Amino acid sequence: MGEIISVTAGKGGVGKSVIAANLAAAMHTLGKRVILVDADAGNAAADQILGVRDRVVYSILDVLEGSCTIMKALVRVGEGDTFLLLPGSQVRVESALIKDRIAKLLRLFRDKFDAVIVDAGNCPGALSEEILMMSYRIVFVMTPDALCVRSSGKALRRLRDIKPDTTSLILNQIRIDLVKSGVMPMPEKVIQDSGLPLLGAILYDDEILASVQKGVHVVNVKSVGCREFLNSARRLEGEDIPVVLKGKP
Repeated sequence: MGEIISVTAGKGGVGKSVIAANLAAAMHTLGKRVILVDADAGNAAADQILGVRDRVVYSILDVLEGSCTIMKALVRVGEGDTFLLLPGSQVRVESALIKDRIAKLLRLFRDKFDAVIVDAGNCPGALSEEILMMSYRIVFVMTPDALCVRSSGKALRRLRDIKPDTTSLILNQIRIDLVKSGVMPMPEKVIQDSGLPLLGAILYDDEILASVQKGVHVVNVKSVGCREFLNSARRLEGEDIPVVLKGKP
């Protein structure tokens, strides 16, 4: 039986979908059979990030509404069938029926894959909370800026209520130059204020931005920022790998 690992945030624009896609790619690199479920209703992006947009015919919403079978909706990422994507929908629909069916869908995937990575959308929200309640681990994404810290407070309080012991933090888009100049808060302060254990710290990296535009994952790129996706996946697997906050490998 596999593990459901959900990626969420308290606001948009923090790179949650990029992290979810690249964590899934990293898990696959570690030898896992992986499915990435794009459940960020209304803001689907995983197909673009992974470069499979042209292969998408159906979405998770079609599956949940019964318009198509699961097999018709799944998209292969790369060769073979060990890394699959269930694409998201640009339509936001939340209902009791959808919530019930997504729970059954995730349980099905849990039985067939080593890792089920879910882009769960932003918390709080009825659909995202249903997903988070089912998750073995939750990855909360923040950027070290004042607006994100302020906007994340409600989500962090909700996560402490529903999953206090299984949530960890990925701090994304850390700009060392802005930290040194005092424009961006110290990462250590943001981590402390979040109250979450740190899973990963991703430095701002042009290679990551370029990868989104090109539709390729960055697991095999050798820059410090890109390498942190693979390190974060290894930490999820229990490896003791130091987290770099200062820009040095």
